[in-house]
Amino acid sequence: MAEARRFVCAALGVTEEQAALDAPEVDVHTDGWLLRFAEGGLPLCEPYGVGVVFEGLRPVRVEGLSEAEEIED
Repeated sequence: MAEARRFVCAALGVTEEQAALDAPEVDVHTDGWLLRFAEGGLPLCEPYGVGVVFEGLRPVRVEGLSEAEEIED
């Protein structure tokens, strides 16, 4: 999780304090996995958070999730 935070901050050129990433959740898919920080202090985090896509154990891409659809329980 710490590596994912550092990856987001490096990709966006902000400090960990500015990013304030919190409430991590793991989403596993058939083609990989994503660590989503549901809360954060950056505009990119609204309204559904920011995701870090992994290939194996290596973070490879940051995804804003503003275009995602909310899933109802």
